[in-house]
Amino acid sequence: MRKVRVLQIVKGLDIGGLNGGAERFSIDLSEQLMELGFEVDLCAFYKMNTSAEKDWLEKIQSKGLEVFFVTSWSGPNNFLSYAKGVKALQRFVKSKGYIILHSHFQQGTYAALLLKKKFNIPVVLRTAHNVCEWEAGFRGKFKEAISNLIYPKRLDAEVGVSQAIVKELSRRYPYYSDKLRPILIHNGIQLPSIDEGCFPKATEKGNFIIGSVGRLAEQKGYTYLIAALPKVLRIHPEATMVLLGDGELRSQLEAQVMQLDLQNQVEVTGQVNNVLERLEGFDLFVSSSLWEGLPTVIMEAMAIGVPVIATDIPGSREMISHKINGWLVAPADASSLANAICELIENPLLRQEIGKAGKQLVRQYSIQEIAKSYKQLYETLLTGSGKNG
Repeated sequence: MRKVRVLQIVKGLDIGGLNGGAERFSIDLSEQLMELGFEVDLCAFYKMNTSAEKDWLEKIQSKGLEVFFVTSWSGPNNFLSYAKGVKALQRFVKSKGYIILHSHFQQGTYAALLLKKKFNIPVVLRTAHNVCEWEAGFRGKFKEAISNLIYPKRLDAEVGVSQAIVKELSRRYPYYSDKLRPILIHNGIQLPSIDEGCFPKATEKGNFIIGSVGRLAEQKGYTYLIAALPKVLRIHPEATMVLLGDGELRSQLEAQVMQLDLQNQVEVTGQVNNVLERLEGFDLFVSSSLWEGLPTVIMEAMAIGVPVIATDIPGSREMISHKINGWLVAPADASSLANAICELIENPLLRQEIGKAGKQLVRQYSIQEIAKSYKQLYETLLTGSGKNG
């Protein structure tokens, strides 16, 4: 039997900079789908020419996954760059014989739908990775309205990575619910192959490391996390903070660190290649996000036993039971963050219990199991030759 050819479409490979969890998930999913017998290629739509992109490209190619770029990144909402990318993607897809196009970002979805019509591709689907998919203001509302009109009529399936996203998708176009019912398939991660010890570690190092991982963007709420640190330091001067990642707010956050005179307590690393190794050195992981889908960085911290504090938002709330496998605080609230951090610094046994419970919970988010769910979805759609073909 001939293998099914699948093209995964992501925004880019500048992971930790302009790109993040959706791209990382797609890479892991592609690898697992290959293990399950699919032929998979990866389209990184925008080439961004960063060191992180180069590193990720080497990692991906070493696993036998073919990757190609179709255009250069020229900033958001650059229609000319996007149009060039669609034409290049069209030339590539024409000779490849894909029967499934799977997009993980908005512009990639529109490109996939154009190719579906032009080359009669049986199945096009997309995965929504975030509750807030567009920018604020009129431009974002306009984009949402266009997608609400097109997606139910043209997509064969739409997946949300959390219950909150599925609920939002159902709300957006209720009149088309029979044509396009959003499907829940959670995010997943590669679970560590070794059994890491649980925390706390503070007594081993003489200080207490509070860490976070993500793009330095408004979504991640880092201004509130940094603002929480002075209150923590007044009670626990041994505390330090590490932010792993890069992004458009880096200079603003570094200025905030200087303004609060925290240069000796806060490290803003930029993009790093050894995220897992750095995670293992954290005593506490904090996600201060203002909105999320189903954050894989929380899963990764849990997987190695690091206790987690997260904002009480959809997505994070879906994984975390307060004071059982994590700690929830109000979003955009530096004081609540500081209080929670202090409480966990002062309770090493509680940190250990939360770390163990989180480690147990995250097993259900194994990428191997998530890939099996996508395999089943692909096969169902192909049996019906898609719903909107």
